[in-house]
Amino acid sequence: MKSMEFKADNDKTLISLDRMEERVGQMIYQIPSVFSYYLPTYTPPGRVASASLVSPEAQLGSGPNMLGIVNGLFSLIKYGFSNIWDGFFRGRGGTPNRDPGEYSLAIGKLNYKPSSENSDVIVDELSTLLTSGRLSDANKQVIKNVYDMESNKNAALMMAQQVIATAPEFHTTGLADKTGVPRETAGKAEPASQPYKAVVMLFLNGGADSFNMLVPQCEPLKQQYKDRRLQHALSSGQLLPIVENSGTQPCSNFAIHHKLSSLRDSYNDGKTLFVANMGVLNTAVNNENYSVLTKTLLFGHNTMQEESQRNDPYKKATATGILGRLVDEMYAQGQYKVGSIAVSINSISVAGKPGKSPRPIIVRKYGSQIFDPYPWNKRPTWSNTDLLNYVKSVNTQDTVSSNVFCNTWSDDFLRAVKEGDLTDEALKQANLTENFNTYEDFSVQLQQVAKLINTQVLRGVEREVFFVESKGWDHHADVNNYLSTWLTYMNTALSVFWKEMKAQGMEDNVVIVEISEFGRTLSPNGSNGNDHAWGGHYFMTGGSVKGKRILGSYPDDLNGPLNVDGGSGNGRFIPTTCFEAVWNGISQWMGIEDEEALNRIMPNRLTCGGATGLFTKNDLFR
Repeated sequence: MKSMEFKADNDKTLISLDRMEERVGQMIYQIPSVFSYYLPTYTPPGRVASASLVSPEAQLGSGPNMLGIVNGLFSLIKYGFSNIWDGFFRGRGGTPNRDPGEYSLAIGKLNYKPSSENSDVIVDELSTLLTSGRLSDANKQVIKNVYDMESNKNAALMMAQQVIATAPEFHTTGLADKTGVPRETAGKAEPASQPYKAVVMLFLNGGADSFNMLVPQCEPLKQQYKDRRLQHALSSGQLLPIVENSGTQPCSNFAIHHKLSSLRDSYNDGKTLFVANMGVLNTAVNNENYSVLTKTLLFGHNTMQEESQRNDPYKKATATGILGRLVDEMYAQGQYKVGSIAVSINSISVAGKPGKSPRPIIVRKYGSQIFDPYPWNKRPTWSNTDLLNYVKSVNTQDTVSSNVFCNTWSDDFLRAVKEGDLTDEALKQANLTENFNTYEDFSVQLQQVAKLINTQVLRGVEREVFFVESKGWDHHADVNNYLSTWLTYMNTALSVFWKEMKAQGMEDNVVIVEISEFGRTLSPNGSNGNDHAWGGHYFMTGGSVKGKRILGSYPDDLNGPLNVDGGSGNGRFIPTTCFEAVWNGISQWMGIEDEEALNRIMPNRLTCGGATGLFTKNDLFR
């Protein structure tokens, strides 16, 4: 905006950006957590991973964010400071179907005018102002061609600015060296023909306090729970009783939080099971040696989020996640058409080995997004030019010496353009019977998953994984009130989602696995909250789940040796079940039976150290 000499209208002194977190993934001063905008160790798939580099900012490289930033810049260039066609700003309202350069709905505009009428000078000037002179000679020629072919020079300038706004030199600080060879993007898939199965990882970001999700109701555990939880202990009126009939737990009577009535009903119907005291675990440890033998940096959000989504403590499968490796193996098996989708966020969980299976798709939380929603060739009074061809030209394949981050932009952006079109086409044909709450994040995301499942035949997918994340579970203060609110949201969303799955005939074909990076302390802190811990209690739910049971091993003494600080500590429990235990049975349910393939999906599954061992598909599913 500064380079292109922005100026507000005389009646406006303040320019308001609108919903930038949704549009581009971040907003000034509004970090998503106390750990800033990005995970410091994030590595996107592709050449960055192959070069053993990290790129924290590449977490913003999701399809919705990339299309959001480019569409917003296009709108700014053509329509000024407005909200027309994905514009970033709060404008003056009105109908959006207007010609570029008509600023009556804007509250300001860009005022840059070239210093010359010579196209070479203009392109050099734009390169200096918008890329610090980084535009390659090849890309300069593309921009020059765009400018020269348009007789209306006001339109020509806007077109040149638009194409630069899609170039890798604009979005990175590297130098791009292009081959001129077009990048290949996936075409429309053949319709699916085999029975469908899907796994949804429901990740509670922040470390959920699961000691108030699953509560023992027999002595002495019941009294120990009250003594250690103090003001956080739930009364009988705040609990929903359930019975555990397997005989493997220290008692048969448990209860779950009163805000989880739908989950209680699903448990009693035999469609939900809990896994007690599960977590990140790379080998067998006790409270004397855990700090020496554990490979993951414990009790930190970023390290334990990464490991709970990767399940690879010894880094044998760098820059990949548990769901991504599962998709890799299903794809290699050649039996099913596979896919992986993360909702809104670029999660490591869905990343597979580059080139081994189709790349994961990131979709918006609601609706779909396409590139350049109102392009030049829709305007009969202006040029019929399709800028997409020029956009593809400035994002052709790179040479081996080209900057890896430039390559990452070009590769991901063109893929996002194609995926946006295909996803938009599919979602427009989705037909749901249930009404989701479109104002609550849990419901919005699960509604999007339900729409995608509804269109799996059209999208040509027979085995699929989803990543859904709910933020806001880092309750260091006022935990009881926060937990009641968030569990209410989760309960309502799950209830509607499973009604929709039943209506689609997909209830038995889908499983949701809820996890968090860690549990929280059994005892309160000084701020009426709970602090970071380790093992937690989680659930699996779905029509095929062999429910009404609690697997794993609930601590038989809440003051006992599973406490990392001994019985006098705050109640941070060493897990007795590793995350791999659950993913082992799920991988088998999805069709992976070969032992070596299972070892590639879970490189540490045979030595993760969980006392309860690995679960098979027969342990988890009917």
